[in-house]
Amino acid sequence: MPFSFPDHTMAAGKVTGCSIDDAFRGKTIFVTGATGFLGKVFIYKMFKEFPDLEALYVLIRPKRNVNPRDRLNKELFGSACFGPLKKQVGDAEWQRLQNKCHPVTGDIMNDRLGIDDDTYRMLSQKVNYIFHLAATIDFQEKLNISVQMNVLGSLRVQALAHRCTQLHAFVHVSTCYVNWNRYGNQVHVKEVMYPLPFDPEGMCKRILSLHTMQIAAETKALLERYRYPNTYTFTKSMGEQILAKHKGSLPMVVVRPAIVGCSLEEPMPGWIDVLTAAGGIILTAGLGVLKELHCNESLVADIVPVDHVVRCMIKAGYKCALHHGRLSPTVASTAPSAKLMSPATQSSDAILANLKAIGQGPTAAAGAATPPAAATSLVLGPSPSQGHPLPLLQAGGGGSSGGSNDDGNQLGGVGASHGGGGVLPFIFQSATSGSMNPMYWRTLRLAVTAYWNANPHPKRVSACTPELIANDYEYMLKLGIRRRVPLMAMSIASRLPIIGNKERVAQVEKYTKALLRTIDMNFQFSPFTRYEWRFDNDNSRVLDEGVINDERMFQRFGTDVYAINWFNYAELYSYGIIHYVIKAPDGRGLPAVPPSGAEVFLKASL
Repeated sequence: MPFSFPDHTMAAGKVTGCSIDDAFRGKTIFVTGATGFLGKVFIYKMFKEFPDLEALYVLIRPKRNVNPRDRLNKELFGSACFGPLKKQVGDAEWQRLQNKCHPVTGDIMNDRLGIDDDTYRMLSQKVNYIFHLAATIDFQEKLNISVQMNVLGSLRVQALAHRCTQLHAFVHVSTCYVNWNRYGNQVHVKEVMYPLPFDPEGMCKRILSLHTMQIAAETKALLERYRYPNTYTFTKSMGEQILAKHKGSLPMVVVRPAIVGCSLEEPMPGWIDVLTAAGGIILTAGLGVLKELHCNESLVADIVPVDHVVRCMIKAGYKCALHHGRLSPTVASTAPSAKLMSPATQSSDAILANLKAIGQGPTAAAGAATPPAAATSLVLGPSPSQGHPLPLLQAGGGGSSGGSNDDGNQLGGVGASHGGGGVLPFIFQSATSGSMNPMYWRTLRLAVTAYWNANPHPKRVSACTPELIANDYEYMLKLGIRRRVPLMAMSIASRLPIIGNKERVAQVEKYTKALLRTIDMNFQFSPFTRYEWRFDNDNSRVLDEGVINDERMFQRFGTDVYAINWFNYAELYSYGIIHYVIKAPDGRGLPAVPPSGAEVFLKASL
């Protein structure tokens, strides 16, 4: 007998309240990628804000002779990320929270996520929210493996979501750089799904049919043909398209972060536990290893704090549940179309909170542009239970038409309005480039240079003096003259009679490894440091409606870009790398945090 998917819109109506706290109270969460950098901060935030969750199930890959619970305790709860929460709630409460978290043995590389039948059935009956974070973020991962993880892995999680009879929301975490090829500061990358110039399902099947001997050549040809810098962005792009195709009535939203950086506030300022993207640049430059960076310093470095991304994810899940649950619109303060109260009806605390939020731009209902007539818009419209179909594509064609750097031919995106039109955006970009307060690469270089040279780290190789070089030929020339030629001379000398010795050979090997590391880093990151994007985040600002209505809620879930002093953030990033990644503190304290532009403006307006 064929399996029929449950009507998620009807099931989601069991959400018993309208506030964000009510939406998660007593609910069951399923998470993939929980032991990663983003995943740890997400679990921390869920435990901190919603201690009355019913249960939190975490997908954990099996390891031979390792108990899943032991692995969970070591890789997740053993992290310094949870230190502040442990201290805040005390041992007894912390143990209670830990007991709510249950490991689920499985792997996104396996069908049905590698979960045994009984557990799979239990999850399908109990889970209310799914947050899918797991992915391979290795830019150079083999294409067939990247497809298995970033495309089929996501499809497998979506298959579970379709079978969850009590599902309120499925949040898929993607990346802004699925639209890497839409660069240019005059091109605004909207929160939509632009069509691919190929059939993503057909492409996946083709890649999975290749012999291992063909993978390397085919990868190079496909990335060049379709203008993607690596297998990560290529497969994440296909993953979004395929999930949208198979979405049906599933209460699903996509969150796209830009470059995820260290925390701004939570769990503590500067926290990070992995060297990716900007972190690797900061460390190698700070230790004097990286001297030339293939980068245009005048371009935007779209780095977004990890805690901002997590807050965006939680709000997106809440709004998705709220919309599909068709909760009573009479509760004006929390209905999907709710606006912050006018100053005449607000308390003084609420007025302060609203002033503090200045700079977030118009709400979608008031200021979001309607997509062009030729565009295709994917929205969460009125539920099927209300007698209106929920279309996958409201207009236009599929994913076979070619994309362009104009705003037409969009495969999915924001609806005409958030409230009165009865639609909810499908995609939310957690980025900073769409604001008037982004970080620039020159700001990062200035702050990192000042911080590491003011207090030289004992492990440094030389002074921190990175040069940002935009021109391809200038970069290669300086790298060759300054690094390659001297290293070749040292290598020859270290092996000559009389002047050569084992110590010099070892030193040359050390310098060679450092040079190769910087060359590889430039190779991997230059696609993101030599181009610039403007990622719109109008949809993400919509998420604050009905959530950020007083100062306390702003402190819990605010994501105002204007609350960030980027020079100070780069100092916090450096501090976090020293303390939490290389774990080599040298006595320096946490950098002082000056008032942000939003705070200065607030005080002046009182």
